[in-house]
Amino acid sequence: MADTRQIDQERLEYVRAMLTELQRLVVADRHPTLSYLLEMAKLEVCDIVDGNDESGGGQE
Repeated sequence: MADTRQIDQERLEYVRAMLTELQRLVVADRHPTLSYLLEMAKLEVCDIVDGNDESGGGQE
């Protein structure tokens, strides 16, 4: 179980890094709505990584 959690953690860290990079590219092109959606996705990943998944979207 610990190995699965570590793999999930690594995947989520990767997703967070990719969202950050995508947001950087979108902001440079001045697409505020897309930038906002990427920021919301990034915040969701941060909440999951920090153990604060209160969005209701996760599995119970």
